[in-house]
Amino acid sequence: MLSVSAVIPCYNAGPFLAQTIESVLAQSRPVSEVVLVDDCSTDDSAAVARRYPIRYLRTPVNSGNAVARNTCLREARGELVAWLDADDYWEPHHVATVAGLLEGFPEAGAAFGAVRLVGAARGVATPRIPTGPPVNFFWESFWRTPGPQMAAVARRDAMLAIGGYDERMRSGNDFDVWMRFSLRYKLVSTHEITSNYRWHPGQLSSRPEQQYRNTYLARRQLRDTVAAEGDRALTEEMERRMRWIWEQDLELCWQNREVSAVRYLLRFADLVPEAPDPVRRHYARRAWIPRFALRAWDLGPRSLGRKVLERVTGRAPTPTS
Repeated sequence: MLSVSAVIPCYNAGPFLAQTIESVLAQSRPVSEVVLVDDCSTDDSAAVARRYPIRYLRTPVNSGNAVARNTCLREARGELVAWLDADDYWEPHHVATVAGLLEGFPEAGAAFGAVRLVGAARGVATPRIPTGPPVNFFWESFWRTPGPQMAAVARRDAMLAIGGYDERMRSGNDFDVWMRFSLRYKLVSTHEITSNYRWHPGQLSSRPEQQYRNTYLARRQLRDTVAAEGDRALTEEMERRMRWIWEQDLELCWQNREVSAVRYLLRFADLVPEAPDPVRRHYARRAWIPRFALRAWDLGPRSLGRKVLERVTGRAPTPTS
């Protein structure tokens, strides 16, 4: 049986930390150790953590969750690392189920379970990875994160081999790490709920703008690395998909009438290789349509809305359903 280190990066998670740690200690398959790295919390996180039989470490200065995660990774002694953010918690069978996938499929580098959303959000988030044998999931991971961070168990040597988390990124670094990881290693999953993802106002994912930009930056950085290595075919396919993703994101935001998000996405054009000028112009015109004109299209008589938008933009967009 492979040894498992539960690793917990922490910053100001005092109100939730006891439940987080206790969920690790209550696993039906005990972990070999619990490593908690406190990124200079200013609340009572340290006092809470020290009540439990875990390895407590503290960064010298607040440096972001990527630094805390890499510290966890370096300090862990287990063959597998089971990731858990300090405000989330596991079901008692999480380690047995998800780590068990890696024992059953030695060709897989990481495994994911499904999560239950708790707190300010409700629902279930299943991994995008299909159940069954391990799969090459790179292109899907190039587009979207394959699964929630607190539901992942990975081989420690594989995480170290890709260089861990990008410490320049204070947000979006989970997308970046799994994208790079899936370029080299297969992924496997269960859609059984094994962990709980807490949504609350203080978390990074409640402020998505920089996190969203970092997904574009991560793709560009990986593309540049592959290009420098001389893999022309892979580089060109990455570039094609980067353009497609950008257009998909723009269209989705436009269809949802998230005009400020359209304007924000247009600023990412410098991160998209050969971003098509017609696409840029198409959405730039729509990004500044006055609110009354949008209302005329969405709420008013269809013919009036079309005439107003054609006058403003020179061309009416595809109507929303």
